[in-house]
Amino acid sequence: MARHNRTKGLVQWLNTARWRSHPGLSVNFKQQGNVVLRRLAIGSFVVGLAFWGWVLPRALGQSRPAEPIGQAEVAPPSTEKHTGPALGIGFLWTLRSQQVAGKLRSEKDFVDTILDERKLDVFEKVRPPVRVACISLSLEQNEGRPFRGVKETIETLRRANIPPERVVIAYNPERRPGTPSQEIDNLVESVRRAERMAKAYGAPLLVGPGLREMEQREHLYPELAKHCDIWLIQSQRLQFDPVTRKPVGMEEYRQKVKRIADSLRKGNPRIRIHVQVMAAAKRGTVMLTTNQVVASVMAIKDLVDAVRIYGASPEVLGQVIDRLRTLRPAVSRPAGDPVTSSRPGAGGIDSQRPFSIVMLPDTQNYLPKWPESFAAQTDWIRRNRERENIAFVTHIGDVVNDPNGSEEWEAADRAMSQLDGVVPWGVCLGNHDCEDYGSRDAREFLRHFGPQRFRKYPWYGGASDNGLNSYQLFSAGGIDCVALHLELDVPDPAIAWAKQVLARHSSRAAIVSTHSYLHGLDGIGREKSAENVWNKLIRNHPQIFMVLCGHITDAVEYHQISVNDAGNKVLEMLADYQKRDHGGDGWLQMIRIAPASHEIQVRTYSPVLDRWETDADSRFVAPLALPAQCRPRPGRVQADVISSADPTAIARAY
Repeated sequence: MARHNRTKGLVQWLNTARWRSHPGLSVNFKQQGNVVLRRLAIGSFVVGLAFWGWVLPRALGQSRPAEPIGQAEVAPPSTEKHTGPALGIGFLWTLRSQQVAGKLRSEKDFVDTILDERKLDVFEKVRPPVRVACISLSLEQNEGRPFRGVKETIETLRRANIPPERVVIAYNPERRPGTPSQEIDNLVESVRRAERMAKAYGAPLLVGPGLREMEQREHLYPELAKHCDIWLIQSQRLQFDPVTRKPVGMEEYRQKVKRIADSLRKGNPRIRIHVQVMAAAKRGTVMLTTNQVVASVMAIKDLVDAVRIYGASPEVLGQVIDRLRTLRPAVSRPAGDPVTSSRPGAGGIDSQRPFSIVMLPDTQNYLPKWPESFAAQTDWIRRNRERENIAFVTHIGDVVNDPNGSEEWEAADRAMSQLDGVVPWGVCLGNHDCEDYGSRDAREFLRHFGPQRFRKYPWYGGASDNGLNSYQLFSAGGIDCVALHLELDVPDPAIAWAKQVLARHSSRAAIVSTHSYLHGLDGIGREKSAENVWNKLIRNHPQIFMVLCGHITDAVEYHQISVNDAGNKVLEMLADYQKRDHGGDGWLQMIRIAPASHEIQVRTYSPVLDRWETDADSRFVAPLALPAQCRPRPGRVQADVISSADPTAIARAY
């Protein structure tokens, strides 16, 4: 009798449950007078539930809710932190974006497009398990929304014999005016109809009404979450301040997304949430750098299942995907490995993340009148080391104007001290740094910036016998580097010393900084003394990929690309801003090394003016050409990073 009552109760529950998303499973058990048929029906229901709720989603590489979509009784929100498979990445498909499609690998990755017969080749260029999200702005095509609707999109897919496991149906629901309750009913009914169409085809549904239409109607979130598999938050209005059009802080952005994600999961605790991360404050105006886009993603990575990068160029998009795909958990520095960071053993971010080298040109004219400009440069480096991923700083000489002026040396020392314990750095000897240029008498230079200052740092490699030449070791972007700082005009003993350093570190990519090297005026490339350096040192050491210098005030900026004996290109670059206002207005050069794209990306910035200079000599891209033994190694991890356990910390690191 008890078993009969339990069966009767189950039948009554089945009669009252609303199977909105599975009409084919609806059964009226009151019409079944036969207990056997009743049990068969219950058995069929259980088998069907297992198929729809467990077997099919795993075949599609998804994780569907345990309860049917649209069920009246929704489980209370989970108190556990949202975790799941690796973050999915998507982007809007264009002809220019084809070059980055191959970077997508995960079953949660996707590209989306408004599909018609002319764009069916996207399925040939996007390989499984990556899906194509086919966007529809209506259920059926109409005059109000001339783009293809869900119905026409699915018909196109069927005619082309596209298997449903290659597809996501992406639907932006039609909005109809009415009272709040009518609005909810209309949206819910629209989503249900789209869901039935997608299910009949066999593809999952991505629903995205977006904040533009819903920011004042957040009560719709939990209600609609009951009726759709996946949600898309168009978060442009979350990332950017509506007045200034500038990106908001990462913690503020994270809290905004979290509030919406929590609201959605009140309606369905297992709903999959996709967020659209914008690279532009408005169409046609790119506002975010690659670093900022990655920071936006990393700030919310633990809250969502996938992100769609919108508004980025293919180049930026490729860099973003590379970085998001190469993040790794924190690791310890291997025992015996040369320390490559001012914070040894802090953890690791993977190999080919681009990194920056800051070049400080002649600072001599700041010190008599504007020492605060010199200090502003190093203070900016200190504050932006993580955001710009600054791995090294090189001062190319003429630190002071008067080598006998103790106040200038003290001011220079204070400015450079802001980098101590923050980032590896080195400094060249300039002619203004010598009490006697001919005899290389540089007592004050050695007192403030000689070997004794750096020996406590594990990244410091050593110095020549006279202390005027030094080298530093650091690693970033999967590349082990050695930075050589050579005295001006580089005499033969200094060249011989440099050769010994390079021989001991033959697997490290090398950067040479020296005060006087390029001329850059009247069609003259190198200074006469520099031809000796090129012929005896640089051209026959293929690990040297870049030479940095200053000294020539009238040239201001100049660069050339030479070819060494191994056939590799070497960037040679000059910068000297001392004749500009206020001793140089704080201009410095940001040299970004991008191993994945084999580029050296040079930018010029003034922390004093808070301005970037964008002419052809101030902003350019040069090839990064490294011999085989110096190229990034798969899995190589740099040391100066932050643990990926805290997404907001990683966001700050970018």
